[in-house]
Amino acid sequence: MPTDDPSTLIEGSIVLGVPEAYGQTDRDALAQYVQMFCGLFPNVNVETRIVSSAGAALKAEAGTPEYADVVFFPGEETFEYAYVDHTLLPLNTLVDAAGGADDIHSGVYESCTVNNVLYALGTNCDPFMLIYNQSVVEAEARNFTDKIYNGLTFSEFREVCRYLTSSHQIGAQLEFNSEPLILSLLQVSSESSIKSWANVEKCKVSFGRNAAVQELYDLVDCYIEGCILPSADVFDNINPYSIFDNPVSTAFERGTPVVFRAALLSELGAIAAEFDKNGHEWNVAPFPLTSLNGVNSGTAVATDCFGIRANTSDPAAASAFVLFAWTEAGQSVLNSARGTLPALLTLSVELFLDNVRVVNTSGKNFAACIPAKDRSVPAYFSCYVPPEAAEYMRSAFPLMPGKAILGLMPMADSLSKLETMATQNYWVSIYYDYTGK
Repeated sequence: MPTDDPSTLIEGSIVLGVPEAYGQTDRDALAQYVQMFCGLFPNVNVETRIVSSAGAALKAEAGTPEYADVVFFPGEETFEYAYVDHTLLPLNTLVDAAGGADDIHSGVYESCTVNNVLYALGTNCDPFMLIYNQSVVEAEARNFTDKIYNGLTFSEFREVCRYLTSSHQIGAQLEFNSEPLILSLLQVSSESSIKSWANVEKCKVSFGRNAAVQELYDLVDCYIEGCILPSADVFDNINPYSIFDNPVSTAFERGTPVVFRAALLSELGAIAAEFDKNGHEWNVAPFPLTSLNGVNSGTAVATDCFGIRANTSDPAAASAFVLFAWTEAGQSVLNSARGTLPALLTLSVELFLDNVRVVNTSGKNFAACIPAKDRSVPAYFSCYVPPEAAEYMRSAFPLMPGKAILGLMPMADSLSKLETMATQNYWVSIYYDYTGK
């Protein structure tokens, strides 16, 4: 029988490209990752290089300062590099052979796929969740405490917000310019195991035929009632105070804090600091699940990831390097040092909570906010639509609720306009090589 250690059989030299947008904490964590990997694979040399962007590093010629064999980048950029630039190596065969995907959060996995092909390996789990005023909930909505702590459906969330509003609170404020919020409402209900709403092969973006779009209409109803408030930007410079009834307008003007806010875990620091500054006890809860169908319902999850250059000169060494990211050792060193949560389900979330950056997690319900593998969805538009269409959606979606509330444009018309624009004006004409077949 062979006695050689497989790790000593892999040899080569690769360049890791780290975009300059990543700060020192991330760079230090990646340095620790490289050090641990090289200790396990002594015949692989890894040079770390700060590059202007992952896209530039993937396109650069060998021997130039921007060149990289492996890049580190946000999962939202996967579509651009994989399907638009064709610069990422497909990883399905590699991952299937290693058996490494079985214990990865589905949202992390899917946010790195395009048209059901895996192009990157997600390194961390960044879930969408609620942060809420715990004192108000315990005083005004005690009957809902268990559901809030353990997980609400979206219909239950609306019920809680209506109840809180009746007791002179502002139930919730949802930042409608948040991509995870949109995807949580549009995407969490699906009849298939693939939760993508843009089909690359058929070149089609569909909004109106997704049953979960009803959640958007329900959300607008809550906006009109004033029990869930959108961020001010949805009104496109129109004064929101004139739209809501007196108690809500007065609460707005007095700065009454909303009970619930929503954000990715990585965005919670500023919100938590605001609660602390105002002396409000707070906690966190899972983002509400869709109320529709109960099929594949879950919470949006974002990630950073490793990708391999499609024409790397050393695919074996590069493959070993990125696969290490889906081992417990690789996950532990990256997430402990970065202040992020692991993408690997076999690692206990509690072990990483104390290191979550800029948030005091002591006694908080963070562990319940991490969705199970089959209850999460990818958190980015860019994985599924061209960048121009995604940017249009980012700018158009925040205005939809305001226009619907003001009676300027029904939500259905807004969605229809977006669907037509995304499919005809951008996707087909720019990115789809139409053959007529």
